[in-house]
Amino acid sequence: MAASSISLKTKIYFLVGNNPHQTAPHFSRQLSDALQRQGIETRLYWIDEGHFFHAFYDILEDPPDCTCSFSQILVGQKRLGDLWRIPHLSFLIDSAIYFTPHFEGNYSWISCVDQDNCAFVRSRNFNSVFFLPHAAEKEILTLPHDHRTYEVAFFGSCVDIDACERRWRGYPMAKKERLYALAERVLSPQGISLYQAIQEIGVHQEEFLHYYQEIELYIRGKDRIELIRSIQDQEVHIWGPGPWKRYCPQAIVHSSISFEETLLKMRETKIVLNSSPSFKKGAHERLFYALLSGCCVLTGESAFVNHHFVPGKEILTYRFGEYSHDLKGAFSSWKEIALAGQQKVLTEHTWDHRAKDVIDFLISKKNIK
Repeated sequence: MAASSISLKTKIYFLVGNNPHQTAPHFSRQLSDALQRQGIETRLYWIDEGHFFHAFYDILEDPPDCTCSFSQILVGQKRLGDLWRIPHLSFLIDSAIYFTPHFEGNYSWISCVDQDNCAFVRSRNFNSVFFLPHAAEKEILTLPHDHRTYEVAFFGSCVDIDACERRWRGYPMAKKERLYALAERVLSPQGISLYQAIQEIGVHQEEFLHYYQEIELYIRGKDRIELIRSIQDQEVHIWGPGPWKRYCPQAIVHSSISFEETLLKMRETKIVLNSSPSFKKGAHERLFYALLSGCCVLTGESAFVNHHFVPGKEILTYRFGEYSHDLKGAFSSWKEIALAGQQKVLTEHTWDHRAKDVIDFLISKKNIK
């Protein structure tokens, strides 16, 4: 079945593998259920642990309109759509720069959680891409209440930024200065994206991935550390690996937990911190899941956040590069902010909304009215 002949009759099959934060299986189940509520037939195939060929032969015998996955999947360096000659939609949940093998072919489609990532994909002459932000399911809806165990929490790993800087010191002076300048631009109140910053200085295409990897890792670590350090008036609980105690000795650090356990901890937390400086025109999933779990969210200011939420009323924001937070005042109104943000997610950012976006994209590929 050629990509141009796809119909939207009934069937979309999910190929489900694991990923480092164990979100791919969860997202697959939720979007699959949401598509079913829109009248689409879905199936989920677990393809890790040697199970791929069960899905392979099933799909050969009963081909769907398209397959999809939340994790990067290549089989022998071959794209999945090419195996069956059926379109495969890759829902990218990390920066698109790491998935360039998918940017070609008649059977490859891509969604990105950040609009600048979509621009990057199109800059590589691949146009079968659309913007699909993260979301959360309304089934986890939990109202905020005063008797939550944790005042402030962060869920995520700690990047060893000292190690990054040691590596940079080994580079030629001009390159080292360029890396620091780019990181400073992205972690600035102006809010320029990493993609924009690298584009503006004219890095050669063959060097783009290297610069992106180096700076993304560094800004992710730097922003998280500075954000948590800035909160001195409340206990901050952290769940995640890495040298947190070295950088944030005042924090209470716990062992890593699964995504499902994270959702339970969110229901016990008043304010959740969200740091995702790589997504200036998109947002991390913890923002949506924390709000539906009844948390007030403190997140980095961005074009996406400012467009979709009212800062100070539905969400709390900080400006990148400006870390100074006295959360005492926020605790007098955290429940009201959490409730307002929760309502915004329910009306605009559930998996049911994303399922409609997926269907609209598939219809556009067929030109169905």
